[in-house]
Amino acid sequence: MEIVKNIEDIDKLKENKIIGNIKLVGNSQIKFNGKDNVLYVDKQFTLINTVIDFFNSNGCFYVGQVNSFKGDVQIGPDSFMYFGSGFVSSVGNGLIVKCDERKNIIIGNYLLCSYNNEIRVTDGHLMYDLETGKRINQSKSIFMGDNVWLANNVTINKGCMIGSGTTIGNNAVVAGKRCDSHTVWVGNPAKKIRENVFISQKSPIGYTQKELDEAENIPADIQPYKFDENTVNFYKLEQDVLSNESALKRSEFLHKFHIETSKYHNRFYVGKEVYN
Repeated sequence: MEIVKNIEDIDKLKENKIIGNIKLVGNSQIKFNGKDNVLYVDKQFTLINTVIDFFNSNGCFYVGQVNSFKGDVQIGPDSFMYFGSGFVSSVGNGLIVKCDERKNIIIGNYLLCSYNNEIRVTDGHLMYDLETGKRINQSKSIFMGDNVWLANNVTINKGCMIGSGTTIGNNAVVAGKRCDSHTVWVGNPAKKIRENVFISQKSPIGYTQKELDEAENIPADIQPYKFDENTVNFYKLEQDVLSNESALKRSEFLHKFHIETSKYHNRFYVGKEVYN
C-alpha cells in the first residue's frame, strides 16, 4: 500500500501516479491499495479532511479544478471517475462517492452540493434471487451533467443519468432514473415534479431587499440547456474512455475531453433528442 498524507509523499510513489496540483488539508490522505492507479488534476484539487481510496489497481480519477473538496471517494479496479471544475459544497460530512465493480462515474462542471450527499454505483453487498440463484443487484454507471444541484441528504444510486440544469430535492433517493435537463425531482423513490426550471449558482442568503427584488425575475443572460451539435452521448463517452486500457491513458483521454468540451454549454444536455 502507498499512502499520501502530504505533498512530499507524492514524490515517493513508485507504483501509482498523482499528476497535477494537489493540496491536502487536515486529515486528508490518498490511499493506493494496488498499482497503476492515477489521480490526474488539470489545475487544482484541494482536499479538506478527505480520504481518496483506490481499492485495487488501474483505477482512474480525473479532476478539473476543485478549490475545496470535503468527503470520501472510493475507486475500484478498472473503474474511472471524471469530476469537472467548479464544485461547490456546503459544510457537513461532505460528499461520499463510491465508484467500483468496473462501473464508472461522470460528473460535469459546477456540481452544487448541500449537506450529506452520496453518489454510488454499487449497493456495497451482493444480493441473490433464491429461486434462480442469480445475482439481482448488479452495479451500473452514473452520469451527471453540468450545473446540477443536490439538496440536503440526497443519494444518487446506480444507473442514474442526470442532465445539466437538474435539481434533486431534499432527502431524495434517485435510482436508475433518467432525469432530463431543467427538471426537479423529489422523494424516495424520486419522482419528477417540475419541468423547465433553471438553477442559478447564486445564493440569496444575505441579500438586501433591493437584491431580492432584482432576483424575482430571471437574468437576461441566462442560457437554458438544449440539444446541439456539441451535445455528448454519455454512453458513447464512457465507451470511448474504456477503449483505453490503462488508467493513465484514460486520464489523458479525459484531460483532452475536459479541455475541449468544457467551453460547450450544452455538452451534457439530457433529453429525448439524445436518448429515446
